[in-house]
Amino acid sequence: MENRTFAFELLIETIHIMNIKSFTLNQASLAALTDIIDNDSSILVVSPESHLTRLFAAAIRCQLIDKGNPSLQYSEICSYFGSLFDNPAAEPIYRTEVASIANYLEQGKLYQVVYDSLYDYVMARCAALCAQLVAFSIPTEAEFIDGADLLVCHEENKLTVVDWNETAKRIKQRFNIATSTIVVSGGYGRTLSGYNVAIGKGGAQLVATSIAVELIAKEVTVYSESDGIQGIPSMTYTEATQFCSVAGSPLEPAALWPVLKANIPLRVVNVHMPKSHGTLISAHSEGKGNITGVVSESGLDLITVAGTSLLGTVGISSALFGALAHAGINIRFISQSSSEYSISILIRHDDANNALDAIRALMSENHLLTYDDVVYHEPGVSVIMVCGDRMQNVPGVSATIYDSLRQAAISVIASAQGGEQLSISIIVSDNDAQRAVDAIKKAVE
Repeated sequence: MENRTFAFELLIETIHIMNIKSFTLNQASLAALTDIIDNDSSILVVSPESHLTRLFAAAIRCQLIDKGNPSLQYSEICSYFGSLFDNPAAEPIYRTEVASIANYLEQGKLYQVVYDSLYDYVMARCAALCAQLVAFSIPTEAEFIDGADLLVCHEENKLTVVDWNETAKRIKQRFNIATSTIVVSGGYGRTLSGYNVAIGKGGAQLVATSIAVELIAKEVTVYSESDGIQGIPSMTYTEATQFCSVAGSPLEPAALWPVLKANIPLRVVNVHMPKSHGTLISAHSEGKGNITGVVSESGLDLITVAGTSLLGTVGISSALFGALAHAGINIRFISQSSSEYSISILIRHDDANNALDAIRALMSENHLLTYDDVVYHEPGVSVIMVCGDRMQNVPGVSATIYDSLRQAAISVIASAQGGEQLSISIIVSDNDAQRAVDAIKKAVE
């Protein structure tokens, strides 16, 4: 669709050398704030941490759903901000805003306004409050901008879609200011009719990379507490999309799309070591060897459907994946035997029961599977992902990986390689996951 296309109008007269920096507001990022700013002209995109959003969610539920007195929840929210900002001058800012939110929800309860719209509205104000407090804490002059004013969104097939053309216009218009440091709230956009909507997982990072493209920033830096890709000095954009697909990653792959198109480097830095080199993501990697790195994700379940009805039957895979999609289950890994006798899928452990129910319903209601077919459920497995752009068309890479696992006496439950030859995914028991990672890293060094 037209509005999915990003507008890359590189105006020479608006070229900037500033950095765009994204981080989550918490004790670690506040402790590193001086190093994050680093006396340069920068735009900081700030998002609230999950603990704060859970506090606000509890207050919303108490006030709107349970019809109770949310004073305890709002007191906890104020105590939270007080623990972060010990400056007495900051207290009136968050107490006034929290009281305003409470009054707004009280009006919503009175007029029975739709819960979802109120929820997103309050969470957007929560993100804005975090950014305001960060701007207030910066010793030099800092400008606050509500990120929801920048990202124009609409819903499409129950998903939030960003209107990139309109968003690009707003970014260019709004950042025509001379302040050396600008603090933007991240994670939320707004529809043309004025409703706040969550951008989704990694929304703050997407705000940062979107701003970077329109202002032609020299680099984007994402500060995170995750060690997901720590120790890898550099990787390409395509490698990053592979590495950052695992849970607990410091970067959401969707946030890479704008900077990839504009060829703007993105650096991931551990917030506890804000002056470290981190991992530089760009068009070219300076790594050595065929494999860039190895990452793992545990706490997953493998479900395998096997039987004669799968053999040469058109529509089985479509029906299976459709049933899981209808149940809201995200599939992390797919492997099908060349004989078409079995299909294996990897899902989050919390989704296992719903996935099994969906498959059983498919078997009983649509009669797509027969009594000969069996559903195997193997809980407690991990996926080991071996990635690298230089793996393409190189003989012996797979042999090295599997031989290292053989020597470590690790049984491979399932495996798959992408057709682009950039990664190999291997399923092992949770108990063997760390040994598998260590064995592969040692073999490819």
